[in-house]
Amino acid sequence: FFQAEDGIRDKLVTGVQTCALPIYSVHGATDITGFGLLGHAREMALASNVTLQIDHFQVEALPGAREAIALGAVPGGLKNNKEFASCSVELGSAVSPETETLLYDPQTSGGLLIAITAEHAGQLQAELREQGVPAAVIGTVIERGASPIYVS
Repeated sequence: FFQAEDGIRDKLVTGVQTCALPIYSVHGATDITGFGLLGHAREMALASNVTLQIDHFQVEALPGAREAIALGAVPGGLKNNKEFASCSVELGSAVSPETETLLYDPQTSGGLLIAITAEHAGQLQAELREQGVPAAVIGTVIERGASPIYVS
């Protein structure tokens, strides 16, 4: 699965609408809003009875987000997101507390999290990038493991 992000939601929606998503075998999609990446990923994983493995190194942050976290500037809703979703999330030892905070952050750019077959992920990523929409493959979908979400 991958994440497509853009600070201008209209551009992102236009990009996704103009590429022929049906030819890419999309299995699910959600907009990353107030529940943060992990909250929305949790919902997708639970609904599909799978585990989403997220490579935190592939998740891009909005400019200044990491610096704000380092200064302790985090929104109150983040605590609620973490309380809601953390029971479904396993974090690898390489995930720093700052990165964990970023993954629960409700302040997003309205990007999309799209579950797509592995064989089409690169093609869709390239097409979105050609249209000026930042997109990144951030993980894989596997059989349900111990947790619905595993962040490495």
